[in-house]
Amino acid sequence: MCPTDVTNKILINGDYTQNIIWLLDRVVSDVSIMMFDWNWYKNDFACDISLINQSIIRAKRRGVKIRIISNAIEAKTYFLQNGIDVRKYSVRGVFHAKLFIFDQNKFVIGSHNMTMGAMSRNFEVSYLSNDNEAAKAFVTLFDSIWQ
Repeated sequence: MCPTDVTNKILINGDYTQNIIWLLDRVVSDVSIMMFDWNWYKNDFACDISLINQSIIRAKRRGVKIRIISNAIEAKTYFLQNGIDVRKYSVRGVFHAKLFIFDQNKFVIGSHNMTMGAMSRNFEVSYLSNDNEAAKAFVTLFDSIWQ
């Protein structure tokens, strides 16, 4: 079930895709994303990851500022081709974060990667919140890594 009003909510498996798309389709100004693993399924336009990717591109076309930090080279190429700013995490160690921040006041954080395994085989749990203070703290963290 998709939210009609964003509140604190645990997202398990398929709930994640529905809620991320719902939020992306309604975001007004900006989305900041940290994602460890992000596959691009160019031959499967209906899979969960492709639907999320399409929502990100639609948001960009609406004028939403999108920033992505990820380890995924293939997804980076496709996003850059669509005018989306993507950077590879280049600090020592493994970048393992999974975070979406919407309009600097809502966020989803958890274990979901952008892979079919995460969406269809694994047991994944993420958390959706409209906690402004926490969202601002994540924005500050994101900005410090972005630079």
